[in-house]
Amino acid sequence: MYNFKWHSPVRYAENLDHVPDFKEVVNTAIDKAKTLLDVGWRLDPGADEFYDNIGLQANVTLVEAFEPNAQTFYSRNKHPDKVKVYNTDIWTFIKDTDQHFDVCIWQGGPEHVSYADFEAFLVEADKKIDFLIIATPNGVFPQDALGGNTYEIHQTTWTEDLMRQYGFTCVQWQAGPDGRRIWGLMGYRKNPNLKST
Repeated sequence: MYNFKWHSPVRYAENLDHVPDFKEVVNTAIDKAKTLLDVGWRLDPGADEFYDNIGLQANVTLVEAFEPNAQTFYSRNKHPDKVKVYNTDIWTFIKDTDQHFDVCIWQGGPEHVSYADFEAFLVEADKKIDFLIIATPNGVFPQDALGGNTYEIHQTTWTEDLMRQYGFTCVQWQAGPDGRRIWGLMGYRKNPNLKST
């Protein structure tokens, strides 16, 4: 079974052992995915590890709005036959694409958009994505532009209740060098238009 790891061990927790049932659902969805949509990428330590693993088993589409990040990923892509990168925002991509995705991972991203934009994304996602995984900070976590990237500004605050209102099963996840600091939320949402199997 695939062992889900965040893009960057510095930015995100790799430890979901405290929620084994949740971890199994997420890993199984990724493990079975033939097509995967990934939203957002920046060069952090360990940023390529995810693609080195998942890129071998699924066709991955990466959508990155900030052109320097998209260009950096494109120049580092070790699996161009399996991992395609698009330099556009997620709303334009999801609205215009005719592709269907088994899994979409948008970690460390929903907090960068307005609630209205996230809701518009969900409307399109329910037409084109079977299983959606998101991760956000837990509560208020201000952030300005990073390295000239205005897409990095945090526009919304996320809580467990809010994530559940959007139909996500969610858990708190741990970060920090000792793995004990609660930093964020991770949630998954099965497409409500699909019949359960």
